[in-house]
Amino acid sequence: MDLASSTPTASAHGGLNASAVCDVAPCPVNLTLDAEKFCNATTIWDSIYVFVPAAYYVILALGVVGNLSVILVLCLQATKRTAAEIYLLNLACADLLFVCTLPLWAINITRKYDWPFGDALCRAVGGLVYVNMYGSVYFLTAISVERYFAVAKPMSLGLRRTRSCARRVCLLVWAATAVFSLPVFVFRGTLFLKEYNITACVNQANTGWLMANYAFLNVAGFLLPLGVMLFCAWHIVQELRRSFQKTRQNEKRVTVLMCVMVLAFFICWMPVHFFLFLDFLIRRDVITGCDATEAIEAGVQILTVVGYANSCLNPLIYVFLGKMYRERASQILRRVAAFLRSSSMQNMSQSSRSQSVTTVFRVSQTNLTSVIQSNVAAL
Repeated sequence: MDLASSTPTASAHGGLNASAVCDVAPCPVNLTLDAEKFCNATTIWDSIYVFVPAAYYVILALGVVGNLSVILVLCLQATKRTAAEIYLLNLACADLLFVCTLPLWAINITRKYDWPFGDALCRAVGGLVYVNMYGSVYFLTAISVERYFAVAKPMSLGLRRTRSCARRVCLLVWAATAVFSLPVFVFRGTLFLKEYNITACVNQANTGWLMANYAFLNVAGFLLPLGVMLFCAWHIVQELRRSFQKTRQNEKRVTVLMCVMVLAFFICWMPVHFFLFLDFLIRRDVITGCDATEAIEAGVQILTVVGYANSCLNPLIYVFLGKMYRERASQILRRVAAFLRSSSMQNMSQSSRSQSVTTVFRVSQTNLTSVIQSNVAAL
């Protein structure tokens, strides 16, 4: 199944095994009709064609405003960024890049998976879904590990928590996400399905590749990073309990922020991966029956929206829990307001001087005209 395009399968398309050719981005149909698995479509898909695109637009609006503000605050702050802030900056960039693809997916679903944007964009935005998924989880993992050494092991690996180390880790994460997402850029593409008279954006890899991709996504893209994050969070909480008075207030705030972000990630993505596992069981004929198949496919569609919503949640977490973030945002807003007032005053001053010069010129012109007229009269 494709997260980028969790799409209706047999139940929605009259016997099409959609997930087998999709990856994690909205796509609809399988290349093979399976008469034995034919299920009649129900009205739930009509609701999904309306609800999912609307939800994508909401995520887009919140994600663009929130992540862009985080990027501006972290880039324009007066002090040097810490290692954790470098990871947060890259996480915001990954989320912003992803939410900008949502209008294309929304239009695709509204058109019942008839992709109108061509093969190149199909590959690009399909791959970006994976880039965001891997990037988000790995940047969160990097933040968790950094907090673990900052709170639980403050005397060890101190040099490795430097800004230069954080930058190298970020480069490594971006490189890894590009490599892990490469099969999607290669195998995903447009395919005309004459049975439905649509051009679908689907993953055209063979079944072996799809199953391997599914397993790798769940293990390397979710279970292993989640295990690392939970390990770090557990030890951080234990350390904070033991040395609550000694731990600096700033360290506590950043650590609480990290724990809430990890919890939000778990809440958003765990149901998606669980339903993807059920969908995998459908592909292996472990789960059969139209009712179960349709319930799982519809669940994947709806829960994928919840997973995508994680890309706009982190900025909201910063606002509610990040005191330093609020202070820096307030400082930047004051600086911007002061700059705008200064520019406005300069414009008004220039306008005033221009009006004064114009008035003087007109007065001088009037006086000169009067003198000339007087001389002419005297002649």
